[in-house]
Amino acid sequence: YSSSWKSVCVHAGEHLIRQLNFDIIIGCHSPDAGLHAARELHQKTGVPYIIDFRDPLLQPVHKFARPLARFYYRRLLRQARFLVNVNPFWVETDAKDFRRP
Repeated sequence: YSSSWKSVCVHAGEHLIRQLNFDIIIGCHSPDAGLHAARELHQKTGVPYIIDFRDPLLQPVHKFARPLARFYYRRLLRQARFLVNVNPFWVETDAKDFRRP
């Protein structure tokens, strides 16, 4: 549902990075397009990115679908410099899912 604006975000992000020389890109989860846009901008520009989880990423995913979702998100988040979460409990939960502190 959020992918409709990702390409516009990436295009605008590329322009801003060229103009303002950013040190870091922050991608927010929920909706997922923010994660995809941050990774794509990183790949195009080399600027490192971090991911901000507002909520636990896999919490709403049904337990039978979790292995597939876990694989997908681990791959998506692999190049992120840092993962940020809202509290210690969710940090621990997501660290187990994504093998990242």
